[in-house]
Amino acid sequence: MAFNRYLIHISIRLVLILAAMFLLVLIIDQQGRIFSILLVSLLLLLLIVELFRNITRTNRIIESLLEAVLHGDHNRRIEEKVSGMGFEGLAASAQQIIRAIASARIEKETQYQYLQTILEHIHTAVITMDEHNRLQLINPIALHILGIYHTGKPGWEEIEARVPVFTGTLKAMGTSGREMVRLSGSSEGRKLLVLLNTVKLGGSPVRIVTFQDIEPEIEQQEMESWHTISRIMVDEPQLKQVLINLVKNAMEAMEPNPESRLDIRVKRILDRVIIEISDNGPGIPEELLEQVFVPFFSTKTEGSGIGLPLCRQIVKNHGGQISVKSEQGKGTTFRVGFPCSTP
Repeated sequence: MAFNRYLIHISIRLVLILAAMFLLVLIIDQQGRIFSILLVSLLLLLLIVELFRNITRTNRIIESLLEAVLHGDHNRRIEEKVSGMGFEGLAASAQQIIRAIASARIEKETQYQYLQTILEHIHTAVITMDEHNRLQLINPIALHILGIYHTGKPGWEEIEARVPVFTGTLKAMGTSGREMVRLSGSSEGRKLLVLLNTVKLGGSPVRIVTFQDIEPEIEQQEMESWHTISRIMVDEPQLKQVLINLVKNAMEAMEPNPESRLDIRVKRILDRVIIEISDNGPGIPEELLEQVFVPFFSTKTEGSGIGLPLCRQIVKNHGGQISVKSEQGKGTTFRVGFPCSTP
């Protein structure tokens, strides 16, 4: 209804302009009426100016409505500006949109602050970045682990300059993966377990990097193992568990086919007993051999990554050593050596 009134006002002005023009034509045809011609011309000019002023005001009001919606200016009272113009309904709808946008922005800011609070208090380092390596989020523990001690958010170039082995690993991982990284350049020489995933937010890829220093977990596991098996005699059940675990891993590594072969060899060299457990499975890639004894690392999708590190600790606490050799396509051999005092 309000907009219809605006159309009626415009229509009336157009009709008056047309009538004034028609009257001017009639007067011009009659000679000797200069005063009447001037009067009607002035009236026509005033009507045209009024129409132009009305249209200009309308454009400004619509522009004000759009700006208020664009910027979410919920403090702007746009209903007052359109009073009597026929845009009351449009202004009311725009005001509702502005309030909804303002509410959504407040909710988004609240959620962002909530997320920031969580990231600042968790014990896992988190970094998020876009496809161009522009950092979006980085929590304080990530800065601490990487040895970047300032309150601001660093750029990717600064992280790359400080810890190139870390950024190089992320580049090699691509869009996802799991790797162990030794920060040899840091004063502590931290060993990190790095996880990388990529998700799409708003149609754009976001890389989420989480990592943690696993040295404390390694030390804790070593302490627990020490308290469990540290006795001046040999703990037979623990050594049996080592052999069972190695045999079990070898059997799981071999594909179920008639040519599968498991060899266990025991020999004595001087004052040491050597046990070798070999399989003819697919083998372990060379780049993963150094990580098989790292806690929580596993080449199996359902592996816990605890078995081999525990075996190593048991063997170590008995004065022994454990090593692994593998060749892809030919198999893997685990070699365990223990000191022997009896003849």
